[in-house]
Order: sequence, then C-alpha cells, then structure tokens
Amino acid sequence: IDDYMDMDFDFVITVCDNAKERCPYFPTTSTKLHESFTDPANATGTDIDQLKVYIEVRDQLEGFFKRFAEENFPSSVESGLF
Repeated sequence: IDDYMDMDFDFVITVCDNAKERCPYFPTTSTKLHESFTDPANATGTDIDQLKVYIEVRDQLEGFFKRFAEENFPSSVESGLF
C-alpha cells in the first residue's frame, strides 16, 4: 500500500467490511466506495457447496462493477470497452 500513497486515484473501492475498516487513509480527492460481499474463503461444506459460494460472489462482483462502469463511464460501456 505504501507504494500507492502518493498516487492520485479517481476511486478507491473496498469490497469487504474488513478492507473498509483497514483501508489506509488516501490523502486524495478520490471518491471512496464500499460494497460488502461475503468472503468466499470462509465458505464451509462440501467442495460443491464452497464452489457455489464462490460463483455467487463472482456474480455479485460482476453485477456491482457493471453498474459502477455504467454509472461512471457510460460512453466506455456503450463503446464496448466494458
């Protein structure tokens, strides 16, 4: 993280509560966004049960970032970059 402290970001996005709490202060004007997702590494059960959790979280992340791109970069989405 120290390597990035002097960089300016448009967005700082955290995707779990632990990351939000532990994310260092970035002294920039970046927009900070947070969306909490289940950590699939904590999934229990059979291999199939655990795989289902990973797939569910993957799909949730995909939806979140598609909406993020549509809201923040509509021309890029329309041109097919996202």
